[in-house]
Amino acid sequence: DARRVAGGVPCHDLLFRYVQWHDAALRVPTALDVPVSRVYYEDFHFRNEETVKGVLGFLEAPRLMTAPDFFYATYPDYFSKEEFEAVVQFVKFVGSPELNEVLERYLVPVTVENGQIN
Repeated sequence: DARRVAGGVPCHDLLFRYVQWHDAALRVPTALDVPVSRVYYEDFHFRNEETVKGVLGFLEAPRLMTAPDFFYATYPDYFSKEEFEAVVQFVKFVGSPELNEVLERYLVPVTVENGQIN
């Protein structure tokens, strides 16, 4: 049950609201019958030029200037390994199958190297 899964999750009420918001956001384009372009945060770091071109193309907008440098951070020290694993299980439990598919790249087993969660 949800209470059992939430046990090791810090601020599980806030995480629950986060999951619910994103689940609702995923339903809106279908309900409104509008196109969607999904961009992940790290895409701006690892594939910046390709990502910017893709967003501008989707929006049918011209490039007006050079974008400022993108600040990329993963915040690995926000959770312990155990807390992160609990967060992953909680999101998988309370999130819709569609949200879990969208977040799949983040809901992976945790490894720790040099004190960093990977």
